[in-house]
Amino acid sequence: MSDLIIFENFNIRRIYDDKQEKWFFSVVDIIQALTEQVDYQKARNYWNKLAERLRKEGSEVVTNCQRLKLEASDGKKYLTDVADTETILRLVQSVPSKKAEPIKMWFIIVLIVARKMLSHLTNSLPNYFQYIDQKHFLNLVILHMYTPL
Repeated sequence: MSDLIIFENFNIRRIYDDKQEKWFFSVVDIIQALTEQVDYQKARNYWNKLAERLRKEGSEVVTNCQRLKLEASDGKKYLTDVADTETILRLVQSVPSKKAEPIKMWFIIVLIVARKMLSHLTNSLPNYFQYIDQKHFLNLVILHMYTPL
């Protein structure tokens, strides 16, 4: 399952991997938000140069990235560099940006609040939640919490 979440004015594509049971986020979308770059191609070029520099430094950030198919603005699905939350948080530290701290806090809040809400609700209503797919519920919680009104 893939969808969009919003950080400030930037769409960030993500996909849930059922096998690994975790979300993966588009690296270029994160770079675009960090650099406040409206032009997707410039953000992509920035990521390519950053990835090259990180590889030379021996950083595991690039190694931990994967390529999964995500839907692009043209509606087609393309292989895209994606990373899990832990890798994204490490990547953010590699980009000099005034948005680094806000995006790290955003990711942390998304995870903490969604997990607490899920835990509280599943403990409070166990019979009801045995019929609900928890990952889809978590997705709804995150989507509603971080979608601007």
